[in-house]
Amino acid sequence: MPASTVRRGCIVFSFLSLVACSGGGGSSSTPAPVTPTEAPEITWVKQNAQPFSSSDPSDTDYSDLAAFGNAVANARIVALAEPDHGSGTVFNMKTRLVKYLHEQKGFDVLIMESSLFSTNRVWQQSLAGQNVDDVAVGPPVSGVSQPSIFFMYSMSSQGRKVLQYIDAQRTTAHPLILSSMGPSGTGAYNEINDLLPMLETFLNSRSSSIPASSDWNTYKDVTLNSVITSQNPNPSQSNINGFHSISDQLVSELCPAQADTHVFPDSPGLWCLVVKGLRSTGDTKWGLPYTGEQVAADNFK
Repeated sequence: MPASTVRRGCIVFSFLSLVACSGGGGSSSTPAPVTPTEAPEITWVKQNAQPFSSSDPSDTDYSDLAAFGNAVANARIVALAEPDHGSGTVFNMKTRLVKYLHEQKGFDVLIMESSLFSTNRVWQQSLAGQNVDDVAVGPPVSGVSQPSIFFMYSMSSQGRKVLQYIDAQRTTAHPLILSSMGPSGTGAYNEINDLLPMLETFLNSRSSSIPASSDWNTYKDVTLNSVITSQNPNPSQSNINGFHSISDQLVSELCPAQADTHVFPDSPGLWCLVVKGLRSTGDTKWGLPYTGEQVAADNFK
């Protein structure tokens, strides 16, 4: 792509689950055998499928992806799912499709299913000269690997290929920008080490009164030990109340329309989404109403 190419859209990595639901309450007797008939969907697939010739990300002969490109057409958002988190061939193919969309169709943002904070922190470090592929996996915490990007991308040879591609494109005229949509509070290595210090630094830089609040230390304790790491999965109700109180104050300060760089870590709007994600993750752990899907949708937007 020439440097003058207009940026046009984003690629979304997400997990696809297929669920078969059976009816209940029927007779316990054995049904009479029936002759199976091919579902019309299967017939349609057989008649219309265009096979790929390769799933190898290093294969840059994209002629077999013409039908895929025609289906994408002028879309600005393309979602690439997978049937499970363990198929190396699928993850190879996803990287090949990412390369095709970036190089041939002009897409410029890759949104991963991973923590909003942790992925933006990785991207920030990459802009400072580190490799995404290196910082995506942090050192083990207490002997347990706590990657900063979802394990299926950062801890498998097939998943890491897309991170290595991002690294290869980072200093070109048309980089592939890394972002994410998942709620924060996943136990990522850089969440454990960086999230609260960076949040406090940001709040102090804008002379916020929140770090001086009587509940601030409670908020930090609950966020680190109950939300991010689950070291203390069942905090007292008074501590949960303190966590909620600071969460509400953070939302009131960070989320209204205001001057915003929209660049991590100096963006109130991005910190607004991070603290909403922490609140959602904590509430889910404590049996309160689940809001993770709405948080992810807001993160994506």
